[in-house]
This record gives sequence, structure tokens and C-alpha cells, in this order.
Amino acid sequence: MDRRSLIVAAPALWLGGCQDGVEVQVSGPGEAPLFRFRRTSPFGEPNIVFPGTLVISEEGQRIWAVRTARAFDQAPTVVRYGEVPAGAQLWGPQATPLAPGVIYEVKVSGRGFLGVARFRIENGRAVTL
Repeated sequence: MDRRSLIVAAPALWLGGCQDGVEVQVSGPGEAPLFRFRRTSPFGEPNIVFPGTLVISEEGQRIWAVRTARAFDQAPTVVRYGEVPAGAQLWGPQATPLAPGVIYEVKVSGRGFLGVARFRIENGRAVTL
């Protein structure tokens, strides 16, 4: 790696290192899956602190999302599909029924954290892939 490449790469590596991982679990009924999340980093609180976003997408298209503009007094660690948590707001279209067999992606992100999981509806239940 030449000096110019190192100058460009170093800030990217540093910025990438500031992001904590978040484990995202998907479970529950297919009509309204539950999204549970917690930090995977040994540093900081085990739950995440918004402001942040939770986005459900299908093939890169957002189908439902919520976001917050301020920190919660009590950070939520579970969000149910279609239900906007207190202190959050709908960010895009209203929730529509999830189709069996379709692969969906859930992404939760905010200041210093990111978590992603893929899931689908099988036999009336949400199943993490």
C-alpha cells in the first residue's frame, strides 16, 4: 500500500471501528413479527439508545420503518412490526401484510450502532435466516 492509499484508508478504518454491532433477532407471528436487538460489543449498555431507525425492506425497497428524533428515557429493545413505539414516528409507508416465503431484511441503526438480519414468514411464523 503506498502512502496516498494509506492516507485515504486510515480514516475509513477509524470510522468503521466506531460502529458497535447489534444482534437482531426476529420471532413471533407472521402478521406482526417481533424485532429484538442488543449490542454485541462488550462496551457500553447492553441495549441500544436511539435516536435511530428501524427499517424493514424487501429487495432493497423500504416497506416499513420507524425513526426517532430524540433519545428515549428507556431505550426499547423490542419493536413489533406495524406498531410505532412511543417516542418514535412512522418513516414511510404504513405496514402491509408480510408474504410467506419472501426474504425480508431488518436493519436497526443509529449513533454508533448497526445491526442487520434477514427473515421470512414460514408456516405463519417469522423465521430468522
